[in-house]
Amino acid sequence: PATAERGFEAGDLDYTWTSVSSLPRLKENPPAGAVVLEKPSLAYVWLGLNQDNAALQDIRIRRAIQHAIDRQTVVDAAYFGAAGVANGIIAPGLPGSRDAVTYDYDPDKARALLAEAGYADGLTLSLKLPPPSYARRGGEIIAAQLREVGITAQIENLEWAQWLEQV
Repeated sequence: PATAERGFEAGDLDYTWTSVSSLPRLKENPPAGAVVLEKPSLAYVWLGLNQDNAALQDIRIRRAIQHAIDRQTVVDAAYFGAAGVANGIIAPGLPGSRDAVTYDYDPDKARALLAEAGYADGLTLSLKLPPPSYARRGGEIIAAQLREVGITAQIENLEWAQWLEQV
C-alpha cells in the first residue's frame, strides 16, 4: 500500500486504493490533478468474547467489558475519524441490518460489575488481534480502556492463518 500511495502521489499511477490512515493527508494535499474520494466500507473492528473462558461465562463480566469501551474513541483511533460506530454486526443499509443492544461507556459501572462478579482486584484476559493495522490500533485502544477498569488484556498479534485457526 505504501508503494502504491507513493506512485499515486508521484503521478505514476492513475488510481489507487489507499489506507484510511493516509486519507487525511491526501485530502488536505492531493496530488496535482487528483481527486480523492471517500466511499463507505464494510470493514469492522469488533470484539468477540470466548465464553469457554470461565470468567466470560458471567454476564456481569461481559457487561463490564461493554461499559468499559468507548466505541467512538476506538473508531476514531482505528479509522482516523473516517468511520462511524456500528450498532450491529451487519453494516447499516445492507439486508439484515438492525441495531443491537448497546451499552453506554461507563467505567464506573464496569468497575462495579467486576467487583460484583468477584473481580474487584482485576481480571486478566487475552486479546488476539489479526494483522490489519485498524484491528491492531483498535485492539490497543480497547486494551487501554479495559486496563482503566481493572481488566488486563494481554495482546497477541497473530498472522491471518493463526488468527483464523485460534479465533
